[in-house]
Amino acid sequence: MPTYHRPNLTTEEHQIMADLIAAQLANPRNRLARFYDAGPNTFDRYTVVYLTPDCVDKTGHKWYSYRGCSTYPFSPTGIGIINQHKGYPIDWPNVASPGRNNHLGKRVPFDTLPSDIQTLVIQDLSPCS
Repeated sequence: MPTYHRPNLTTEEHQIMADLIAAQLANPRNRLARFYDAGPNTFDRYTVVYLTPDCVDKTGHKWYSYRGCSTYPFSPTGIGIINQHKGYPIDWPNVASPGRNNHLGKRVPFDTLPSDIQTLVIQDLSPCS
């Protein structure tokens, strides 16, 4: 994720920012991220696809982040690894409609993700986390 200047915000201001991001993510047509569930038989069951590029390299290519997560990404035995894809989000051109499948699994709404993954996504998207 891009590096931002992190202002000194109060706990209340951090919560307001997190609430605003969560409200945006709850909208299925949000332009921040898409979410996939590959089912219980994979360790990195959930994939978060971020929709805004992190950077543009000197050749003009955009780089988009995505994150593979287990149910408990903050656990010492969990995973919440982030990577980048050149040119376009990792789920393109086979973007699944909500409830449908593609190579990443079934596209699911934000509010169905485990709470730890919701927290991780909000932290990724918040410039003040």
